Amino acid sequence: MFCLVALGVILSINILGGESTVKKLLVVAALLLPFNSFAASLSGNDLLAYCPLLLSTGKISSPEDLSKAAHCAGYLGGLNDMSLLFQTVGGLKIYCLPEKGVETGQLIRVAQKWLEEHPAELHEPGRSLFISIMKDNFPCE
Repeated sequence: MFCLVALGVILSINILGGESTVKKLLVVAALLLPFNSFAASLSGNDLLAYCPLLLSTGKISSPEDLSKAAHCAGYLGGLNDMSLLFQTVGGLKIYCLPEKGVETGQLIRVAQKWLEEHPAELHEPGRSLFISIMKDNFPCE
């Protein structure tokens, strides 16, 4: 997360070139505001509330529901992408996906099932639970 923020700062400063320092700081602040709102960790309770909205027709009845559903898909997809990047670059294999990978819908169903079966852990951060979900469902052999 810090790397993305740093990259945004560097890019914004480079893009603005010779502009004033105040203008550069305003651009950086504008970049960070929306980033921070989406960077907050979801708990297992949040994931269990948000993710089913994507799986059933008619459950999304408001813009807030749509935002929650999109947050779930982006959150799980982003965690999966970052984990795969670490595996590729750093060789750290935490879980092993099938050769063809998994679609977002499958990832959401797997996460929902695991969360429903582990209610005592729902207070934990979603990023920690994600690793447990993936290790349990896609172990490396």
